[in-house]
Order: sequence, then structure tokens, then C-alpha cells
Amino acid sequence: MAEKVWFGNDRWPSGRNLGEFAKDIFRIEHCKTDRDKALTFYKWIIRCFMRGPNFQVPDGFGTYSRSFDPIKMLTSFGHFECTGWGWVPAEALQAAGLKARRVVGQNDGHTIYEVFYKGLDGKEGWHAFDAFIGWYFLNRSGEVASCEELTADPNLVHDPVGQAVPNTYNVDMAFLPKRHDWGDALDIIQHVKNETLSYDIKPGMEYANLFEPADPSKILYCGENYPRGSHCHIVEFDHTGAVLYPEHEPYWHNYRHNFHDTSWEGSERPARSHGAGALRWNPLLYGKNATAWADYACFENNRVRPDGRNKHCEIWYEFKLPYFVSYLQVEGFARVSGSDYMGVGISSDNGKTIAPLKTDIKGNFRFLNGPEDFKARKTSVQYTTHFHVRIDMHGHGAILPTLESLRFTVGYQHNMFTQPFLLPGKNRIWLEGAALSDAALS
Repeated sequence: MAEKVWFGNDRWPSGRNLGEFAKDIFRIEHCKTDRDKALTFYKWIIRCFMRGPNFQVPDGFGTYSRSFDPIKMLTSFGHFECTGWGWVPAEALQAAGLKARRVVGQNDGHTIYEVFYKGLDGKEGWHAFDAFIGWYFLNRSGEVASCEELTADPNLVHDPVGQAVPNTYNVDMAFLPKRHDWGDALDIIQHVKNETLSYDIKPGMEYANLFEPADPSKILYCGENYPRGSHCHIVEFDHTGAVLYPEHEPYWHNYRHNFHDTSWEGSERPARSHGAGALRWNPLLYGKNATAWADYACFENNRVRPDGRNKHCEIWYEFKLPYFVSYLQVEGFARVSGSDYMGVGISSDNGKTIAPLKTDIKGNFRFLNGPEDFKARKTSVQYTTHFHVRIDMHGHGAILPTLESLRFTVGYQHNMFTQPFLLPGKNRIWLEGAALSDAALS
């Protein structure tokens, strides 16, 4: 079995963890100094991250709460408001060895980040970056200014010098005149989590990543304002009609689609989308070896039944994904008669609690758990990454209930811009696993 599987390539930064993401950016761009790294990361976070709503996840207290998980913001959800655009760089840059911090403007709650390095002027200090709106300003020495310098000299913003910054997604919404006002900004320590993602694959599991949702009705639900999910509203052209980010557009233009979502811009302009994927699994083909555990279960001929009368049979399957789950579809065929019983439930805590999904199953069945349940604030797999499915059955007669086929499909959302890109030229692609017991990767 292969454990903690990951795949990557030489020409695109890794999305396995935020430290590797930043280090790969520095490698790809041949960065030498901390200044090089800070400026280059600013470019790449705009290239790989998207503007969109915040998200809520099950909080373990029976409700849903706002998430501030930086690796899920970048690699799974792929979108966030300004808070995420401060959290992700602060985590990634620190994990890659730089000194960085999150900064929040007390006057309006807007979040940016600062990086500490020695500039070309020979001075060490903090340098302020706001990738969410798209600005950094130069001080009188031609170096990226700090929050303190912007406050002391507002003309650095009002009459910017040097290169053409700010460069913003929508000049009329950027509120640039206030970008100098950081005198009461809060310096916030960002504790580095350094979480690492991987695929934990059971026998027979198949993962497939797509670069847009195949079925928008099944994507992660993020509020009535975003009927077709969260999409980036960094537009293609600026207010003059010029391409807004010409250095990024070659990576974006093939992935812009019209989602007919007017929630952000009040129009139907094409937007970049998140990616989608699905884990597909026919676990009965692998018998008990595919289960997390099984009680009173008899596996034979790619089927399963209780191993005796009046015995309660339970079969548990485990799902562990690197990205947020958007839906679970369960389908199969159950041969059940009389008062015999078969049902399906899910658990997010290894079986300590169980929520029934389908009871009294007979014959062909197919059902979905996902966005509609999340909208209703019912038990849902949406925004989970680890859960178990329980099949339970019992019988009393000579012919026992039998599950004759079973197929799982687990949909998930990923940020396609942290997946390996196939680019022209020399571009080594690899698969790796932390442990390979009786398994090979190809």
C-alpha cells in the first residue's frame, strides 16, 4: 500500500505545504536575496490565489464557523478576502525562512502583510505588501515602503514614485487614497502551522483532478450571494481596456469561464474558477482489506453479508483527502427482504457519533450528501477532509441481506493554480510516497 502520496513537477510551485510553495517559487525564479524572495512571492501569490468569499467549516460544536486555515485557503478553497491574503503569505514566507508578519489596519480591518529584509538602500526593515488589492509603494530611496513610512509620508501613496504600482484589480474599488493610513495598524504574530497535504490511498481508490467544476450544482456552498460557488473577480482588463496582469494572463486565459454570477462585479464577465476533483472507489472488489474495520462481516465473491443470523454486521470505510470535500455519492445494489435491514451512515470522529444518511435500503440505490444539506445546516460532508462511512445490516432468516455492489464518489475542490502545470520545455514530473509497502508508483 502507498501512504502519503504526492505528485509534482519542476516548473510549478508545490501545493503540498506553504513552506514548499514559497521555496519552490524562490527556486523557479532563481532568487538570491530576501528582497528577491519577497518581491517574487508577491507576484506568485497573485498568480496562484483568487479573490472570493470567506468560508465556514463544521467546528465540532454542532455549528459552522469561519475558517482561518492558511493551507486550505490557498490549496483547496483557493479564494478568500483580504484576511486570507495576509494569512497565507505570512505563513508561507515564515515557513520558508523569512521574517514576515500579518498587519491589520484598525481603522478599517483591512489585512496586508509585511516582510523584513535589507533593501537596495542598505537598510534593514519592514516592507508592506497588499496582494489582495494589488499594491506596494516605494519610499524616497526607491525601496518598498513600510506601513510606518506610508503613514509618515502620505504622498508615497497619493503621488507614487518609481515603478507603476499600485496595480489593482479594479481601480474604482481599490480605495487607494486611504492606503497611506496605517498609523494604528496592528502587528499580529502568525504562528506557523506547517501542515502538509497528501493523498492517503486505499486499495482500488482512483483520484481525478479537473480544472473546473464538472457539475456546478455539487460545488462547495459559500452563501446565497455566490450561487455557483466562489470565483475570482480579478478581471481580465483594467479600466483603460489594457490587460490587467499581462505576466499572469498566459496562465489564466484558458481557465476563464462565464459562471453568470453577478455577485461581485454586477456583470457577467468571465472569471477564473477553482478546480474540482473526485475520488472514486469500488471497495467490495478488495474485500476486508479495503475496510477500516468490519464486525460480523462475511466477504465473498465481491459481496458482503452478515456472517450469521441475528448478528449486527458493520463495515466501516475511511476517507482522508487533502482538499475540502464537496459531496459524497453512494450507489449500489442491496438484496434485502422481509424485516431484514441495511443502512448507511457517516461519522467525522471515528465512529463516536454517527449520522444516518439512508435507512431501509433495498434494491438499487443512489443518494447524495453535500451542498443542499450544508445549505440547510444539516449533517454534511462539505468542508470536511476526513470521515468514515458505515454500512450496517442484519437479518433473521435463512437468506441473509447481501450488499452486492457498492460505489463511492467523493467530490472535492482544489485550487488548480497550486496543481502541477504542464509547461513547455524541460519539466520533470514525479510521484512520491512516504511509505511504499508492497506497492509501486507509476
